[in-house]
Amino acid sequence: MESRDRRLTSQIPLDAEVLHELSPALLNISSLSSNGLEPSTTRSLSATIQRLNQAIVQSDVVWQLGSTVILGLSSKIVMKSGFGLDIEHISTMNYIKDRVPQLRAPDIHGVLQAGQRCFVFMTRFEGEPLDRVWKLLNRSQKDSIKEQLESMFFGIRSIPAPPSSSADAILGGGAPRRCKDARREIRVAEHSIANEAEFNQFLTTDPRRTETGWVKMIRSFLLSDHKMVMTHGDLHPRNIMISMKHKAPLSKPVTDWVKVTGVIDWEMCGYYPSYWEYVKALHTVGPKTATVFCAFSFGPDIEVMLREEKLRGWKIQRVSQFYAIEHVSLFRYPNSIMYKVDDNS
Repeated sequence: MESRDRRLTSQIPLDAEVLHELSPALLNISSLSSNGLEPSTTRSLSATIQRLNQAIVQSDVVWQLGSTVILGLSSKIVMKSGFGLDIEHISTMNYIKDRVPQLRAPDIHGVLQAGQRCFVFMTRFEGEPLDRVWKLLNRSQKDSIKEQLESMFFGIRSIPAPPSSSADAILGGGAPRRCKDARREIRVAEHSIANEAEFNQFLTTDPRRTETGWVKMIRSFLLSDHKMVMTHGDLHPRNIMISMKHKAPLSKPVTDWVKVTGVIDWEMCGYYPSYWEYVKALHTVGPKTATVFCAFSFGPDIEVMLREEKLRGWKIQRVSQFYAIEHVSLFRYPNSIMYKVDDNS
């Protein structure tokens, strides 16, 4: 009953506006062909929405949290609806996807908006989230996932930043380009950020708190010369879809074949310091799963990441109560690199 209620409360108002063109595949779901009514007219858009609402009633609930719900409209398309959904990331995600052919990121099939509520239609990937099946996989299957992810993320981290309309807007993603941090709550930089020093300022500034000399000291230890790379920004097992139903290549035993069918949730993607992907990924897992997660996401040894930052051999410490501030970042300290985290991370 609750699932059906979510489908009923996810109906699209007939006066919704089109923010992103509706694809032929989505129009087909609404029982309209791409050669039929044009979505540019009020009458045809209303008819399309009515048919989409019929599909929503018959959909399956894929995921829900608070006011946000993801509904499966077909085997190929899902609809994500909620209040205040971030759709500014779509341009950055498409920029990455267009330049990394091996990456399996969602296609956007359309975006509608009614008031503060958005309805985003996108690819539905085959399979299950990795966190549901990780413990069931054998060593060969886990290695296969690792190899596929390495190929995708090597491609992501190798492409340059998207062109910017402003010389001061280099880091971050979206349009307008902004840096985001969503580890405890979603924080979006009020202004554009041009370099890592400004990014560090963003990480260590909380407008609700008075800045102390201690915070300034911490900021002085932060590195500001990392390489900048394109970043997913929310990489964890729930955002990696896998399937074991695909036909195995001749070089792989059928029993060991597993395929990464998609990487989802790109709202935090953008151009960030090279360590940011690792910090964000580590934040999404607990101490018991951190080692396993890092093993398949970043290679068998954390030194792979450290070499890239020319910090090989430096000690990493996790300090649970180094300072009561809602930010995590790498910073320089005598003979070590330390993580500054809050007690609830």
